[in-house]
Amino acid sequence: MDNPLDTYLRHQIAVNGGLSIADYMQACLVHPVYGYYMKGNPIGLKGDFVTAPEISQMFGELIGVWYRDLWNQMGQPASPHLIELGPGRGTLMQDLLRSFPEVLDIHMIEISPALQFEQQRKLHGHSIKWHTTVDQALNMCNKGPVFIIANEFFDALPIRQFQYLNYQWYERLINIEPQTDELCFSLKSSEPPINLLQASEGDIIEVSPLSHEIIRKIADKICKSNGAGLIIDYGYRTPTLTSTLQAVREHSYHNFLEDPGLADLTAHVNFAALIKEATQIGAKVYGPAFQGAFLMDLGIEIRAKMLQCNLSNSQGSAIKTALERLLNPDQMGTLFKVLAITGPSVPDPCGFTTSGYVSCSPLKN
Repeated sequence: MDNPLDTYLRHQIAVNGGLSIADYMQACLVHPVYGYYMKGNPIGLKGDFVTAPEISQMFGELIGVWYRDLWNQMGQPASPHLIELGPGRGTLMQDLLRSFPEVLDIHMIEISPALQFEQQRKLHGHSIKWHTTVDQALNMCNKGPVFIIANEFFDALPIRQFQYLNYQWYERLINIEPQTDELCFSLKSSEPPINLLQASEGDIIEVSPLSHEIIRKIADKICKSNGAGLIIDYGYRTPTLTSTLQAVREHSYHNFLEDPGLADLTAHVNFAALIKEATQIGAKVYGPAFQGAFLMDLGIEIRAKMLQCNLSNSQGSAIKTALERLLNPDQMGTLFKVLAITGPSVPDPCGFTTSGYVSCSPLKN
């Protein structure tokens, strides 16, 4: 079957002599017509992957508890704004509002028409404004603290890769193999945009200019409004010096260069880079903590027991399975990290003590 995005990419490669990995990812994911996120709903059992909010209502509820607790510590300032980046199917926001109903001004940043439709359907009855860019949402939040949530958002932002070979740096590009006519990786001599004191043969560094741009805008708004944000994603606290590119289709790993526009493309998030950008703006940062430890600090085990009290054995077992998936180090517990960013005078948020249940009040049944 013809793949129009593949045809488009080959034309771009011919014109430019190769594409950066960032340009390839951008086209594959958000091309206006053929991009992966522009064509349908990729999330859920019938899609290609499942996110934490889809695993259990407890995830979104506890995120709401985190924001509500911080808002209470701040003295319940008037006119709080809540912005979600990449809201998926709207499940996280639906569950979050169950535990933080005081939020009056909600903004959701979504580029996918199909996902925005799903969000509007699921959140019918709530007053929500939708945007397609970060700037649009931030510019509409001019009074009161700005709270931001980004769950599995930064991993989908395009990256560039640079590799150290034969005592020099090259940028990895996407090109066409002449003998097979297949898409392939190639190298072009190029210095990376960051300095490394030492490098070993084969080392790969990944840089996400768009991530840096967005985190600077977010941190600036958080500082000026004295708000807070949570970034939850899979990634590393120190660079791995290897490629973290991956493609997923129908819940299985897929060849990154095959079927462009038909698979989800991501890379692990460099939390150290996000922290550096945020602190340079003047924000305070906490973490990144392991997702499992963070959720346990917020009382997810207490919440699970509360839910199980009114359920059948089979339903209670489902709660236990979901809890295991969110917390277990072999599943999402340590692969996923949680980074908090706050304004300079915001109280210390809960969730980062790794000492068990802390200041957040548990939900009611």
